[in-house]
Order: sequence, then structure tokens, then C-alpha cells
Amino acid sequence: MKKYLRIKEASKYFSISPSTIKRWIKLNKITAYKHERIVIVKISDIEKLFNPVQTDYESKDRQIPVNDYVNEIMSELEN
Repeated sequence: MKKYLRIKEASKYFSISPSTIKRWIKLNKITAYKHERIVIVKISDIEKLFNPVQTDYESKDRQIPVNDYVNEIMSELEN
């Protein structure tokens, strides 16, 4: 699998607009790698934006994805 994609390819892969990716680059949320007129972005950088990490309130050393954190809290509330 590729590790890097052009902006247009990445926008199709993640179903987001190219302008969103360009805005993230401008805001330094992701890094763009440029060579002449070719701009590529790292897939894992974009994936990190879609899967943010939330610090567990019980242990600051343990980090879990937000979705897992929410599911954990919801299961505690159901009990």
C-alpha cells in the first residue's frame, strides 16, 4: 500500500475535498512534501486527524482512540 498520496488522490481516498487538505496543510495539521509542482501528503497524517487520541482520565500514560473512550464510558453508564 502507498504511504503518500497527491492531494487529489488523498481527497478521493478519504472522501474529503482537496481544499480541506490544503487548509490542513496551511494550518500545519499535516505536512506537505513538495517537489517542483508535485505535492504529496502522508496517509498516516490524515488518518491521525480522523482518529484522534484521547488521554484516559485514570492514567495519563495510557492513550486510547476517542471512539474507544466513548464506548467505554457508554458501557459504564449502561451498567
